Amino acid sequence: MFERIKFGIIAFVMVILISAFLLKMDGNSTFAQDIVPTPTSEPDIENEQRLRSYSQTLASQDISTYNIMYLISENAASNPLIAEDQLIDSLGVKIVRSWDEFLSLNAEQPAAGVIIHASAIDWVDPAWTRDAYRNRRIPIVGINLYFDEMAALTGNNCLARGAVNPFEDDYFVGQFYATWAENAADVPILTTAYLDTCAAEAPNGGEIIGLSTGTARVSKSGSQQPLTSNDDILVLRDILVNYLFNASLPTLAFQ
Repeated sequence: MFERIKFGIIAFVMVILISAFLLKMDGNSTFAQDIVPTPTSEPDIENEQRLRSYSQTLASQDISTYNIMYLISENAASNPLIAEDQLIDSLGVKIVRSWDEFLSLNAEQPAAGVIIHASAIDWVDPAWTRDAYRNRRIPIVGINLYFDEMAALTGNNCLARGAVNPFEDDYFVGQFYATWAENAADVPILTTAYLDTCAAEAPNGGEIIGLSTGTARVSKSGSQQPLTSNDDILVLRDILVNYLFNASLPTLAFQ
């Protein structure tokens, strides 16, 4: 379905605690982003306590309670760590061998998260995955997928400026996106700025035209990690829990 085209190299930072942007909109073309506290000489006790509480909440989450589907063709795993039995044991996934099977399982119980092995790229419907990522807070994780393939699957055009396989061995690329706004009309404007034009990724947050007065939140996170050890599987588990927990919160994690 997708031709594997090599792109230029880009640095891609693994994120475990999800990036959250609090937007205070004043009806003009600019907005403020509170991404990390401003460094001061005094420790930020309140922020430290909030992060500690959030980390404890994530640690208490049982990933098996989320309906995660692993789309992989038969006998395709090149590494025992990404084989079906391993991910069933470690992540509680459901194994899916075709798109028709996925649609059937999803009709019975909607997927909370989707993991797509490179062997499944030719039979996955990118229209479904794009809508899931952009509009329904469903994290998309690719195993051994190139950045252009992940961009096509998520509809995150900012990711399309990425690179080919950055590791010699197996790896995953995870993507999560969610928005909330007091004024629902602001949501598509934000999505365009964060996923289509990439205006929100310009220096100092860029400019987003047409926002109303009000407050909105955007969570956009990407992670990349080799899959060569059991510790790497634990990292994938923690990142997925982080995505899925955030997706369950009406106004996102940073309230």
